[in-house]
Amino acid sequence: MAGVELPASTAAAATAADELRLRALAFFDFYRQHPRDLDLGFYLFRGMQPRGLTPRWNERLNGRLRDAMRPQEAALRPCPSTHPETPMKLDRECSALVLVDYQGRLMPAIAGGEAAVREAVFLARVARAVGVPVLGTEQNPQGLGPNVEAVRACCEQTLPKMHFDATADGLVELLGATGRPPQQVVVAGCEAHVCLLQTALGLLAAGLQVVVVPDACGSRSPADKALAMRRLERSGATLVCGEMVAFEWLRSCRDEHFKAVLQLVKERPVAGGT
Repeated sequence: MAGVELPASTAAAATAADELRLRALAFFDFYRQHPRDLDLGFYLFRGMQPRGLTPRWNERLNGRLRDAMRPQEAALRPCPSTHPETPMKLDRECSALVLVDYQGRLMPAIAGGEAAVREAVFLARVARAVGVPVLGTEQNPQGLGPNVEAVRACCEQTLPKMHFDATADGLVELLGATGRPPQQVVVAGCEAHVCLLQTALGLLAAGLQVVVVPDACGSRSPADKALAMRRLERSGATLVCGEMVAFEWLRSCRDEHFKAVLQLVKERPVAGGT
């Protein structure tokens, strides 16, 4: 039978809680439209079989509910990264940029630190040009000080934290409060093998698509950064360059923001950081 369509506003499940909510809505919507089956229906949701229900009716009702659920199950998988065979493109309408711990007392010790800051600022300016939220984090700011001003000035909000993983200090909730909770998070920062790594893993664990820009990341040791990038890629993050982000957020040279972003690309040094 034809499935019951959910409202568009509830069609995307970014978390396990959303999935459970949508499954519950599909269940109750099905029985709202089929009231004669209501007395038989609750056992499906609670895992119980009502008294007097024959195996034949059990199989029939389960089949009808499965058919009704198929459109909802498809809608629960809106993010292409959940299907390895489907390459993911960035979409600025469901993206956010997170810049992790570019702090003034830390950056002089980072290998290629100046280049990483330049790339982070480039990403932030592109994000602001196309309307993508930009958030920053600062690790123990009383001890390490604030982010360098070039980065801090680009961030709409900066989250102070004590955990190396910013999601343990409320990053996911802060992303959700931006007005359009993102499905894709572009992330970069320092040190690559500590706070950037753990924050990216935390975002992955929260069910978000994570895109890391290595040229905007840094560690004191280049070898540590390299290991971090390998681990992130194997954990499900996608590694990209800054211009990939810029042009995927644009999609077309006819985009209203194309000229502004193109100017930022032209001003950007050709060589990336290490």
